[in-house]
Amino acid sequence: MRIVFTVVDPVGTAIPVDVEVAAPPGTPLAAVRDRLLRAVGRHGGRLFTREGALSDDARLGEPPLLDGAVLTVDRADPRDPRGLLELHVVAGPDSGSVHHLAPGEHGIGRAVEATVRIDDPDVSRLHAVLRVAVDGSGGTAVHDLGS
Repeated sequence: MRIVFTVVDPVGTAIPVDVEVAAPPGTPLAAVRDRLLRAVGRHGGRLFTREGALSDDARLGEPPLLDGAVLTVDRADPRDPRGLLELHVVAGPDSGSVHHLAPGEHGIGRAVEATVRIDDPDVSRLHAVLRVAVDGSGGTAVHDLGS
């Protein structure tokens, strides 16, 4: 059986990683746990689903370990991860909102596909790109797309 899990470390990068596991149905989680943790850069930790902690004897292919399940490390809820950066909107219609951003590139604008959605008619569909880096390659930078 091939099964894909999305693994998220909410206190680490918070970047979801899809991991494909090939194992017989009913394989205990313990047999693949370390591989799932390594996919998000962890060498230890407990795995959770939204429903709670998973035991090492939980079986692949049985609820909640079904294809497409989201597994988090050391906490049950992947929503609202801390991220590396908090972007606070201080003016305009979205004033007061906070966006938690992991490393990577984040589009800012009105478009549905923007990571940071701003509901303001003065903002373009894709107004700017915010790059959050941790590897010494330029730090955090905003690039105005000149729209």
